[in-house]
Amino acid sequence: MSKLLRVYLIIAVVAFSAAFIVQAFLPQVGSATIWGVALGWQREIAFWNIGMLVVIVGILKAKDEVGARVTVTGLVVLGVLLGTNHLFAILSRPSAWGHYLPLLVNYLGVVVGIMALWRERRLDSPKSRETRNRK
Repeated sequence: MSKLLRVYLIIAVVAFSAAFIVQAFLPQVGSATIWGVALGWQREIAFWNIGMLVVIVGILKAKDEVGARVTVTGLVVLGVLLGTNHLFAILSRPSAWGHYLPLLVNYLGVVVGIMALWRERRLDSPKSRETRNRK
């Protein structure tokens, strides 16, 4: 697993942990969104974040290259979807400040994730492997 993929997954652990804390223990933050506070739904999101943490930490512990690529790909897709959901919320009510940080975090995660996957792909190319084998 490349260093960039590993760093991306570690940052994802931090982000999912923070999201868990907000959804589970600071649900009032939801009042700054167009969706408002919905304790049951926010608790489900918090539990889902824990599930994602289990997957990501497991991949990091296993040092599984293929699993890391699949996980990062899934996180990039998820980031596009969640970021776009927040973008639509902002477009419908720009004053709902609770959507700006998640929008930024999700889209930043998409960009960094794509960079990590691209770098991993370049490192795994036949030409790159040939160069490494010569050394």
